[in-house]
Formats: sequence, C-alpha cells, structure tokens
Amino acid sequence: GGGVGGADGGAVGGGADGGARKRRVGEAAEYDPRKAPRRAQTAWNYYTSKARRALKRERPQATEEELQALLKASWEQLPAAERSVYEGKAAADRERHASQLALHASHRSADGGAAGDATAPACDGGGLLSPPSLARVESSGGVRL
Repeated sequence: GGGVGGADGGAVGGGADGGARKRRVGEAAEYDPRKAPRRAQTAWNYYTSKARRALKRERPQATEEELQALLKASWEQLPAAERSVYEGKAAADRERHASQLALHASHRSADGGAAGDATAPACDGGGLLSPPSLARVESSGGVRL
C-alpha cells in the first residue's frame, strides 16, 4: 500500500493555521475527484483484515494456505450478529464508493473527459477492461487517465 505522507514524504492536508498536518494511521485521506475511487471493500475483506492479524499472532508458523483455510472456516461459522457488523461496514463502503464514483464522473465530464471518450478504457461493469479496450491499452503502453 501507499505511504501516509505527501509526495515529499512529509505532512498531508492542511491545518487550521494553513500549515500542513500529519494524518494519523488509519485516518482516511480526503478524496481527490481527479483520481478514480478505490474499490469498495466486501464484508469478507473487513473480516479477514482483522481476523488474519489475530491468526498470525496465534499461529506465526502457519502458511498462507493454512491461514486462508482457517479464515474461510471461521467466516462460515461466524454468528449472524457478528457477520452483520462486517456486512454493515461493507454496505457503508459501497455507498462511499458510489458517491465518489459519481463525483469522479462529474469531474471527468467537467474536464471534457466524458466516459465515452476514446482515451478512456471501456469497463465491463465489474472493474475489468473489455477486450477491445484492453487491446488498446496494451498497444498504447498503459492507461491514460
């Protein structure tokens, strides 16, 4: 993942006095509509993020395959009340993603980069590039946003 600091490795954001302030670990960065929003996390993502740390402490010698099997088994046996906590986080993150995606789309259209623009790769709706767009991206050497 990315670091906490800005491009110079220093502080991010602005304080009340106009100076920069450092973001705390775990504190979300303010969304930049010029960039596509990060994908929404699933309930499984939220659960495994927390449970994996605990499992690693309990079983430091476990392989990745063993951890995955243990996580899957514990998720399947998780009581509905506990699972609903993670599902609630996932629902909130889907809402965050939808609002940021709308903001990103409106920012792109305001800049003249409409979704149907030939420079914008077509998406299949699941976040994957469609085959013609993928071929165009590969032949051009990368994605231009």
